[in-house]
Amino acid sequence: MKRLLAFEILILIIIVILNVMNYITYGHGLGDVYIDIVIIFSILFIWLIYTITKVNIKLIMTIYFLLLVLIIFKITLYRGSEYKWNGNIFYNN
Repeated sequence: MKRLLAFEILILIIIVILNVMNYITYGHGLGDVYIDIVIIFSILFIWLIYTITKVNIKLIMTIYFLLLVLIIFKITLYRGSEYKWNGNIFYNN
């Protein structure tokens, strides 16, 4: 279970790194930075809640999975108006 949780967190961190390096985009231009900040703070906040309260790990995994699904939809089908969805995950210059 903890390996799967670590894998979900790793995928979210890789998405943030790829966005910062301008390989993927959420379609909002500079607004992409705010989405990355929300992802980083949500990872830290959920991790902090887990370490303090020892909440059930299945609940934490479900929250991270839902966050991951929402971010993947935001990268693909629900991109912003500046860079519309063109069928490619990676941003083409």
